[in-house]
Formats: sequence, C-alpha cells, structure tokens
Amino acid sequence: PRCKAKSLPHKVEKILTWKWNIETPDEPPPTSSPLKSPVKIEVKKPENEARLFFVKYVHQSYLKCEWVTDTQLEVYESVIYRNFMRRNDMTEPPPPEDPDNVVKGDSLEATLFNCGIRPEWLVVGRLIDSKNYSGSTRYLAKWKE
Repeated sequence: PRCKAKSLPHKVEKILTWKWNIETPDEPPPTSSPLKSPVKIEVKKPENEARLFFVKYVHQSYLKCEWVTDTQLEVYESVIYRNFMRRNDMTEPPPPEDPDNVVKGDSLEATLFNCGIRPEWLVVGRLIDSKNYSGSTRYLAKWKE
C-alpha cells in the first residue's frame, strides 16, 4: 500500500537503472527424483510487476546510491518516476553496459559498476573546502570526472 511506503533519505537526483524485484524463496525448488536432471528456473516478469530502481540522491556521492521500490518513487518522487517510465522501455531491464566486464558479487563496487557508474566518478580530485557541523566535518570535493 502507498501509505506504508518508507520515506526516502534524500531527494532523488536521477534514476540510474532498474530491475525486477524478485524475492528468492528460502528453500530450493523440489526435484521429483535425484536421478533426473535439475529443474531449470527461468527468471520471468513477476505477476505484480514490482520493480527496484537504482537511484542517485541530490548532493550525495555515487557511493550513496541505493535500490528503492517503485512505490517509494511513485509516492515521494512522482515527477522523476513518471518521466523515467515515459522515456524508457519498462518491459525488460537494461543489460549492463559492457556484458564482457560484468562483475560478480553483491559488493557495492560490483553493483555500481554493473549499473553503469564509472570508477572515475568515485575518485576525489582535490578537496576545495571543509566545514565543521556539530562535531562532524563536511568536505566539498572536486571529483576527477
């Protein structure tokens, strides 16, 4: 339900990519006999058409990108959500930019790379300024690219 959508921590700057929200079952699918070949599982479009969107927040680094549900975007960032839905083909998720360089794993670096975020975007070129806010220091950085 829309009323139970968890709020987003920051304002969304842009949607980088999306994928189907397929929840994996806790137990493996049963096989009829151990002598037969294993059952092939095909990833198909879910019935409820739930999607996850990989978003970048305003004034946040690409390291702070995260997956959010379509309900969260529809409730809290409706303009960005509708524009993305209108401009992109939503029948199949986009493949990684370079299928030969897909990185396996669930680490943040692997997720960022597979979603089209270049490593150069994560390297600080130089620090421009710093300020102290109630015990924590915030830095204004110039990125390499």
